[in-house]
Amino acid sequence: MLIKIDITNKRPQVDGTPVIVCGNNDYHIQFTFDEEWAHSQMKTARFAWRKGGKALYIDVPFVGDTVDVPMLSEVHFVYVGVYTDSLHTTTPARIACEYSIRCNSGEDIQAPTPEDVLIDLFNLVTSQQDAAIESADIAVKAKEEAEAAADTAVKSEAEAREAAADALACVGTSVRVLESNSGDAITFWAGTKEQYDALPEKVANCMYIITDDTTGEDLAKACADAAAAAAEALAYSAGYGLGGYGKNITISDIADLDGITANGWYGIDIPDWIADTADFGGINVHTATMRVDAYGGNVCRQTLYPIGNYATSIVRLKYISWDLTAKWSPWYVENPPMDPEVEYRTTERWQGSPVYVKCIKFPVGSDALTWDNVISSSYTVVGADFLYNNTPAPYYRGSDLYACPVFDGATLNFWVDGGSIPGTLTATIRYTK
Repeated sequence: MLIKIDITNKRPQVDGTPVIVCGNNDYHIQFTFDEEWAHSQMKTARFAWRKGGKALYIDVPFVGDTVDVPMLSEVHFVYVGVYTDSLHTTTPARIACEYSIRCNSGEDIQAPTPEDVLIDLFNLVTSQQDAAIESADIAVKAKEEAEAAADTAVKSEAEAREAAADALACVGTSVRVLESNSGDAITFWAGTKEQYDALPEKVANCMYIITDDTTGEDLAKACADAAAAAAEALAYSAGYGLGGYGKNITISDIADLDGITANGWYGIDIPDWIADTADFGGINVHTATMRVDAYGGNVCRQTLYPIGNYATSIVRLKYISWDLTAKWSPWYVENPPMDPEVEYRTTERWQGSPVYVKCIKFPVGSDALTWDNVISSSYTVVGADFLYNNTPAPYYRGSDLYACPVFDGATLNFWVDGGSIPGTLTATIRYTK
């Protein structure tokens, strides 16, 4: 199967909506390059994907315009870009992938052969012989253990009570709550105030529970309740600042992100049916790393770093509103990628209102666009930048040509001295709603 990707101005764009079925090696990609690649004969295609929370890639060198797609396994999307020693594409083209019949098929169950049956029978007879020999040794040991048990039974009642008290004083010390930081566990001790004061040493990684209850059942319950509370509080802990990896989380609903309020780094996987409808300020997020900076459970900041938009981040805040309830703000985009015709809600503010930004391409041959065709005329424009043939307007001048943008409140005009627009014109508009 031949997949076509057009590369213009270093931006790859897939033709159509092809799908790669994992486990097959009959896929090829044919690139269409613009003139800046004309002198680059040797190129390298990079195929990148995520699997098991890790970012992976394969580089495939090629000459000409066609490259073979490497065989993929258990991949949802593959991201494709091209580079040479002096040229690199930007945001990669994304191609959807589907699992093949051999992905996640489980264990291959084979019918036993006659040789397997004979081997099993031989092993069974041998084990029975070993068991008969071992039974004689067990009979001798049983007599010795019975004599030792008789000696143990004569211990005084006072010694038994003292051993039980020591056991109660240390109840819960093996309860493990968190093992993500180099295997260290939070442990629990429960006992009376007198038992606590009598401890020769207090360890830093243990939580001490003081109680008046003295029965083993009550002490064990106190430890279990404390362990459950700590486990719930640390459910999303990611080893923040300790050099570990972030905790991997696959959400089943966009509201799942609301519950991640503990300081830490996280790996977030967002299913397509959520990512395609969720409002992330104009960015389509499928896989991202996320950092949480929390002052408290009701005051924190989430920052998403989408995989594939490496210079872009998306932030939102949880705060206490005027009615004393905790609320999440919308998502705001920092350094948006400025894809044409996409509206981004940015972190900029103008007189206290969020600033939206959109990049518009003028049709070649036109000299004006009605404002309602670009954005609603009810919005307040706070800035506009224009590029004509990659040169800031109105400073472009060619032979018998002078271009100048004009905005009169209802129509966005780009007047050209001597006729309609013969080249490429883009306008970046900033506005509030």
